[in-house]
Amino acid sequence: MAPAVQVALQDANGNTVTSSTANVTLTVSAGPGGSTLGGTVTQTAVAGVATFNNLTLTPASAAYQITASSPSVTSAVSPTFTITATATSPIKLGFLTQPSNVASGSTITPSIQVAVQDANGATVTTSNASITLALNSNSGGATASGVLTVGATNGVATFTSVLVGLAGTGYTLAATAPAAGLTAATSTAFNVTPGTASHVAFVVQPATEVAGVPFSPDLQVAILDQAGNTVTSATNVITLNLNNNPGNSSLAGTTSLAAVNGIATFPGVRLTKTGAGYTLFANSTSLGGQTSTSFDVTPAPAIALGFKNPPTRVAAGASQPAPYIQVAVVDSLGNVTGGTDQISLVTNSVPTNGAIIVTSPVAAVAGVATFSDAKFNVSGCYTLAATAANLATVISNTFCIAAGPAAALKWVNNPTTAVKNGPITGNQSTSR
Repeated sequence: MAPAVQVALQDANGNTVTSSTANVTLTVSAGPGGSTLGGTVTQTAVAGVATFNNLTLTPASAAYQITASSPSVTSAVSPTFTITATATSPIKLGFLTQPSNVASGSTITPSIQVAVQDANGATVTTSNASITLALNSNSGGATASGVLTVGATNGVATFTSVLVGLAGTGYTLAATAPAAGLTAATSTAFNVTPGTASHVAFVVQPATEVAGVPFSPDLQVAILDQAGNTVTSATNVITLNLNNNPGNSSLAGTTSLAAVNGIATFPGVRLTKTGAGYTLFANSTSLGGQTSTSFDVTPAPAIALGFKNPPTRVAAGASQPAPYIQVAVVDSLGNVTGGTDQISLVTNSVPTNGAIIVTSPVAAVAGVATFSDAKFNVSGCYTLAATAANLATVISNTFCIAAGPAAALKWVNNPTTAVKNGPITGNQSTSR
């Protein structure tokens, strides 16, 4: 400030006490918030007068007052005075309007304002520098969008369409003007909360699963906003259904749940049939759904045998039609498990003199033994038993073998000795 500010120590009649060497201190008592009184603000009186010859005061304002105080002396308040901005060079940027907390997908309001400032923090109203906003490196992968580069008008750039999609806390913005060579500015911290729920999505997808065994880990489906943030306040009910079902399976377990903190966790969900390329569909009323990634269901451990292709009715002595009699190694749900077990096929119940003619045992291929040469010698009804080491035996359903096509004649009742021109009677043959 020029000329130098001076404060006198006076007696009750207004006379300067020339013998005083008291210290006098100046403070801002009226002015805009954030005012700074610079220079040496405490001086020792010389001949009763304290002289302040290097004071500075920012920012520019028309309503300043300064209070002078000294121990044991009544303080004095200056008249109101004005500090005007000087036409100095632009040095730095400063946020006039800081970013506020906002929901994902919504524009930050009020509009962010960044000023071109001189060394004292005064806005350089002659500047039209191009100013750019960007999220600082603490953004966790988030990015700002909207119009992020604006030319200053009267030294101030106003950003009316800034959005941040990814929810998070403690974001800050950096304002830069590289073309103008100005010192960058960093905003105060602000938070982005999730927006309105718009769709659901799997956050834990199904993997390769085992038939009859609950999916591990538990499937999880989240309620998301348009930007993909989990809407932690959402409690919508989410339902799982089979979408692609190559094994004609059923979906067991808890398949409909209310979300907790925006996420539904499905314990105990399982499929009963093996297959490749299953998918699930998750949906919630009024929200968009999502199809899971494709996954396979493999068999549980082998425990038994099962007829994959049972015997059928043919004529005695005829071969079974392709794909022949087939016996599989299966899990507890009847899914073929694979393996090369040696499987034997024998009769369990037969008609009189009936028998199976078959090569046995047969080594399974991919868990299935095929008995391509099996025949039955006598017509009538049969059941078969399939056996293998360490696996539960399986008994077939009853099936019947028909008589073959007529190929010869056979006496059923043989003729006996009779009187000439008398009736001939017969005796039943006892041979076959």
